[in-house]
Parts: sequence; structure tokens; C-alpha cells
Amino acid sequence: MGNSRTGINGTGIPALKSLLATEAIRKQIKSLLGDKAGHFMMAIVGVVEGTPQLQDCKPQSIINSAITSATLDLPIEKNLGYAYIVPYKDKAQFQMGYKGYIQLALRSGHINILTLLR
Repeated sequence: MGNSRTGINGTGIPALKSLLATEAIRKQIKSLLGDKAGHFMMAIVGVVEGTPQLQDCKPQSIINSAITSATLDLPIEKNLGYAYIVPYKDKAQFQMGYKGYIQLALRSGHINILTLLR
């Protein structure tokens, strides 16, 4: 049972939850999201629980990826397709989905109508 996924100082869900519980991280997320901070932190844990490869990534890289998504006001739930947290070796990276690009384009005010063809 010496799996790195269970170490508080390593990787995995326990390490992620431990980092999310620190005052500095909680303040940072609260300042970005206000009352939505709790839901957002639960969404981070949910994404990692649903993606075993992310459990081998450094927790800080997961949180940084999620914060990037939060600053763009895009949800990280992978089923929605706006943004993803993707594992690359031992680090997680933010990756915008096509719906995220569409959302940002529409929000920019430079595009009124967007037609997609298959």
C-alpha cells in the first residue's frame, strides 16, 4: 500500500484535498470565484477522481490548471467540453475545448453569429 496516490505529500486525491484545504489556496480561489469557490473545489476533486491519470500529477499543477479555467470563466467538468485538465507525465495542464473557444469568441463581442458546419 505504498502507492503514491495515497501520500499526503505526494500525489493523488489526499494530497490534492490537503492542498485545497490550505488557507492560501482557499483565499486565492475565493477571491476569483466568491461564493462559487466551494463548488469549484469540489469540481476539481471530481475531475481528478474521474481521471486516474490525473491522480499521478502534482496537485499544484492540477490547481493551477483549474484556476486558469476559472479566470476564463469556463467549467472544468469534462462532459461539458469547455475546458479540460489534461495529464502530461507528472503535471496537469489546462486545455480549452472547442466549446470554450466558441464561448470566448461569443463573449468578445466581435462575433454575433457563429455557424458551424460538419
